[in-house]
Amino acid sequence: GGAPAYGLVGAAVVDFPTGLNAGWLAAASGIAFTLVAQQVPPLQPLATPEAGAVLVGALTAYGAAVTLSLAGCPAAALGYAAATAWACRGIASESAKTPPIVKTTAARCALVAVAAGAFALAVGALKR
Repeated sequence: GGAPAYGLVGAAVVDFPTGLNAGWLAAASGIAFTLVAQQVPPLQPLATPEAGAVLVGALTAYGAAVTLSLAGCPAAALGYAAATAWACRGIASESAKTPPIVKTTAARCALVAVAAGAFALAVGALKR
């Protein structure tokens, strides 16, 4: 049993991209939810700037938890954290047509994602 011992190459070509993909899927799901909420009248209260900020925060909290749960597979944890931080930086960018409250929240959440990734790497290193 146990995880395969494929080393650095496996971490680089399997684990990191898998974590990155999973993180992007979570971010894309949040964006898709907002787009649906904008179009479906009963869900429109969930498409306000304040709700968008809450959604970014919730997805980041979820992403941090997933990142930490992947500490035993540091490359996957790093990929998930990177995707979460990257998505948050995109939302917070000046070119994004995003309400200020969402941009501010996303900028802070990018830091949370990076911190979760660093913590997961440290925990993973201690486990070895």
